[in-house]
Amino acid sequence: CNNTRDKLNGTIYHSIKSIIVMSITETRWIIACPDCLDKQNRKAIVSCSLLGWWGIPWGILTPPVYIYRNLKVKGENRISDPNGPLLSFTADNIGQIKAFENNPEKLKNVIKDLR
Repeated sequence: CNNTRDKLNGTIYHSIKSIIVMSITETRWIIACPDCLDKQNRKAIVSCSLLGWWGIPWGILTPPVYIYRNLKVKGENRISDPNGPLLSFTADNIGQIKAFENNPEKLKNVIKDLR
């Protein structure tokens, strides 16, 4: 979003979409500004709430767990220190981050590869 006033942080969002006997789950990492992280967590909560319940048997069990997880990580989106997802991303990608520390465009690509 090109927000330069807020520090980046991380989140993990969980979503489920169910169709009768099939459920599709997704877990993704995102590094972004707090507003974008909140937006993604909200979208995942709405998706789980509306589309997650229609599968047998996982549609009954998984949406409440994913909604809880999304709410829990959403609470960490605006903390001032780096949160767990951001620290994990940094630890996993320290080589690329260090290699591209003077190249903002390449750093953006490292972050975008998560999505």
